Amino acid sequence: MQNKINGVIFDFNGVIINDSWLHETSWLEVFRELVPNKNHSIDSIQKLIHGRTNKDIFKSIYNKDISTEEIERLSEFKEQKYRLLFKENLKQVQLDKHTIYLFEYLKNNDVPFTIATASGLSNLKFFFEILSLSNWFDLDKIAYDDGTILGKPEPDIYIKAAKNISTNIENCLVIEDAVSGVKAAHSAGASYIVGFGVSYPHDVLIKHGANIAIQSFSTFPYNKLNEK
Repeated sequence: MQNKINGVIFDFNGVIINDSWLHETSWLEVFRELVPNKNHSIDSIQKLIHGRTNKDIFKSIYNKDISTEEIERLSEFKEQKYRLLFKENLKQVQLDKHTIYLFEYLKNNDVPFTIATASGLSNLKFFFEILSLSNWFDLDKIAYDDGTILGKPEPDIYIKAAKNISTNIENCLVIEDAVSGVKAAHSAGASYIVGFGVSYPHDVLIKHGANIAIQSFSTFPYNKLNEK
C-alpha cells in the first residue's frame, strides 16, 4: 500500500524543461574536444550522462580520479557551452502551460514541492533568472550537485530533496525522465514515481520502478495528490 503523498519532487532537465538535447549536444562537443581520438555520437553520450553528476562523467572520460579544482574547471567549461546553446534556443525551452498549471496547483493547495537535479549551482542560478523559477521554487530547498552528494542512480539526492521540504521521501511523488533517476527515486523509497517525457520508452521507465509514465503534464495524475 502506498503512503499518503504530502510532497512532490521534480527532476529538472527533461522534465520541467525539454532541454535534454541541449545537454547532449554540449556534452558531445566536450567529449570531441577532450577525447578527439574516439568516435562519439549522441547515442553514446545519452548512455553516459543522464542523471549523473559532472564529476562522475568526467571521471568516466579520463577513467581516473580528478582533483576537485579540475572538476570545477571542466564543469564550467561544459556548462558555458550549455548555457550558450540554451540562450540560442530559448523559445524551445520555455515552461509550457501544463507545467505552470501544475506548479500553481501545488502552490495554491499548499503541497510542498522542490527539485532534485544533477545540475550545479551556476546552472540553477541561470535557470532561476532566465525562467523566473522563483515564482514557484525556493532555491535553498533544491537538492543539486554541490560536489558532495552521490549522483543518480544513488538515492541520496531524493532523500535530501524530501528533507529540504520537511517531509519523508516515503511520502513523496517523484517525476523523472531518465532510468537512472527512476532507479534513484525507487531506491530512496518514493511513494509514487511518474516516468516522464520521451527520453526513454515508457515501458522501460516502468520496468525500472515508475508506477506510470506520461508524455506531458497534461495527463499528470492529480488524483494521487488527493488520496487519503
